[in-house]
Amino acid sequence: RVIQNVIKNGLDHGEKNISIKLIREDNHALLKISNYTEHPENIDLSHVFERFYKADVARGRASTGLGLSIAKELVERMNGDISARIQGNDFIIEIKVSLVV
Repeated sequence: RVIQNVIKNGLDHGEKNISIKLIREDNHALLKISNYTEHPENIDLSHVFERFYKADVARGRASTGLGLSIAKELVERMNGDISARIQGNDFIIEIKVSLVV
């Protein structure tokens, strides 16, 4: 469900194709999902994981604003970390979870 929500967010709100990378770091898996956006300045990183948050670029599209908040809740239940950042025009979500059970 986490991966589905984050990928759907990228496809629904990104301007072009999305990039997905899975990297092993010691006993953790790091999933990086990035998508290009024309207006990165409209994304408020301090709110992207809040329920019902929609960046200005997303307001014209049908969206509940719940996808990333649900993803965050699920990742945290797995004792993982999820974060968002902007690099140039790329909006990047990173999910880090333990490979040790």
